Amino acid sequence: SLLAVQTVIKLAFYDLLTDLPNRRLLNDRLGQAVHAVKQHRSHAGVLFLDLDKFKYLNDRYGHAVGDQLLIAVANRLKLQVLDCDTVGRFGGDEFVVIITGLDAEKKIAVTQLRAAAERIRIALSAPYALTIHRQGIADEIVEYQCLASIGVAMIDPSDGSPTNLLDWADEAMYQAKQEGGNTIRLYDPIQSSQATLVYLYGLATAYDIESANHGIRLQQYVQALALRLQKSDRYPSRLTEETINSMIKATPLHDIGKTKIPTTIVQKPGPLNEIEWAIMKTHTTLGEAILGRARKQNAKLDKLLDVATAIAGGHHEWWDASGYPRGLKGEEIPLSARLVAIADVYDALVTVRAYKNQWTHEQAVQAIQEGRGTQFDPDIVDAFMIEQGNFQAIALRYADNPGVSSM
Repeated sequence: SLLAVQTVIKLAFYDLLTDLPNRRLLNDRLGQAVHAVKQHRSHAGVLFLDLDKFKYLNDRYGHAVGDQLLIAVANRLKLQVLDCDTVGRFGGDEFVVIITGLDAEKKIAVTQLRAAAERIRIALSAPYALTIHRQGIADEIVEYQCLASIGVAMIDPSDGSPTNLLDWADEAMYQAKQEGGNTIRLYDPIQSSQATLVYLYGLATAYDIESANHGIRLQQYVQALALRLQKSDRYPSRLTEETINSMIKATPLHDIGKTKIPTTIVQKPGPLNEIEWAIMKTHTTLGEAILGRARKQNAKLDKLLDVATAIAGGHHEWWDASGYPRGLKGEEIPLSARLVAIADVYDALVTVRAYKNQWTHEQAVQAIQEGRGTQFDPDIVDAFMIEQGNFQAIALRYADNPGVSSM
């Protein structure tokens, strides 16, 4: 029947509590907004709202009172937008507002979008009258003020087909929340990219329990190998100056997934048992996930984080397909990951680690040579053999304990 169809549609596309469009319908409306912006050369915007200290209300008065607040917020939001705009519940205490029909001039459009966000912020800040129901006790009306952090992202006709608008607005919202809440922040791709890189490098460095200069040495090793391969004309179209620079920048993030592995495993002296080893190997896919989330929120970092993700997920793959996590073989393994694989193994061998003593340069060279065609790409091993003296010099120059070496 028609009623049954309408019920199914309602359940599929609308939030049961607030009667607002749900995440599925929001994504559809956002796609429509992007299409309209490109077609009419105008602007539109996305507001991502998170209620400040909503958990406190739930914890103190219970979820029934929290639900009252969410319904009240939804009603206030609907009063602040035009019929052509969309207000939706993203989930929990998060709401999304899609503002359309902004001016074709970007500066004017930004001003209009900020004004819309400020109007919403003020409307939501007025106190709410919430009813507390207790069994056997008369209802109590409490006045509660719940403020909001708002992140703003612009839908710009010059951006092509942006797919990460909600992520960008979400990131700006978190910036607003970190600044104390009850405020508005506009997503800035340049500032966001810089902040993301600082965060990722800081994360990788803070958890680099292997050695203080491990990442620096790896960058130098990878550069030496890449330039040697470039000179040999082995990969003329794949080892451009831009590509090599991206590899060098991405290399320190290769083990970022280890930040999610228990330190008792990462720092364990001696060999890992079977269960510990299985956990340790997940650092590759965990690294991919961390970098993938960062990529979604940073349009300016797409290429760099693509390289970083390929390295994180592939530097433990073996040329003969016996590596992990996917058992890739030969050139199925990204070139960047094959370069880092040799650099990483060399550095692990010639430095002291929790699970091993320091090897000499000669012992490390022999081990890598023995892995030619099984663990390592033969061409890169050949490049390594030519550059081995450079590797030794780099290891000495950036040693964690200068002057202390068995080389």
